[in-house]
Formats: sequence, C-alpha cells, structure tokens
Amino acid sequence: MIADILRLCYRGAVKARWVYEDPEPAPRRIGWAVVASWIPGRFHLVFTFEMTGESPLERLTECFRSGKKFKDLQQGRHFFITSIAKCDEKGIVKEKHYMSPIYEKEYETLEDAKNGHRTIVDLFASGKLRC
Repeated sequence: MIADILRLCYRGAVKARWVYEDPEPAPRRIGWAVVASWIPGRFHLVFTFEMTGESPLERLTECFRSGKKFKDLQQGRHFFITSIAKCDEKGIVKEKHYMSPIYEKEYETLEDAKNGHRTIVDLFASGKLRC
C-alpha cells in the first residue's frame, strides 16, 4: 500500500502539497512558481521568462539555430519560454538542472506566455502534467 502511494507520488500523479507563486516577478520574468511534492525534499520550479535576443549569448544561440554568422546577426529571435526544473524549497535551481529542464515550451507572444505559465502550473500542481 505505502509502496503504491510512493510510486504514484514519484510519477507525479498526486496533487502538489503546496504551490508558491511570486506575486511580482522580476523584469523579463513572466511567472515563477515553486511546486512542492508530497515526497519530502522534492520541489520543482515552474518559470516563464522572456528571451529578447539582445544579449551576446542569445545572439550566439540564434547563430547556431539559423546558421548565420554572429557579425551578420544584429538581434536574435524574440520569444518566451516556460521551463520546469528541480529546485529546493526556496526555488533555487542547481546549474545541472537549469541545463536539463524536465519540461520546456516556447511561446511567441507575451499573452500566450502568461496563459501558458498559468496552465502549466495548474496542470503540474494537479498531477495532470507528467514530466
């Protein structure tokens, strides 16, 4: 019986113990929420942020994607990303988890990103989104 409950929790089929959402996300951060599992010490960060394409790293990423030379590319692509990564109870993600999120989705518009973030948090917290 206990093994079955733990197996369901591990697979994410059980609702979240609690969800904390940042009421005022930082600039370029559309949404930020920590979702606590019923398994002690297991937390996930659902975060949505804006990629403006202006930083050198974003431009370099676009170069690899498009095949263009860095000097020919004035600005990278502008879009929004929602990711889910393992974190601690304060929402701090270790570098290895940033590099390999368990879920990721891109959006073209700010409105889609806001709606998508809300949907992903709700689905993940309810156990309906398995990653």
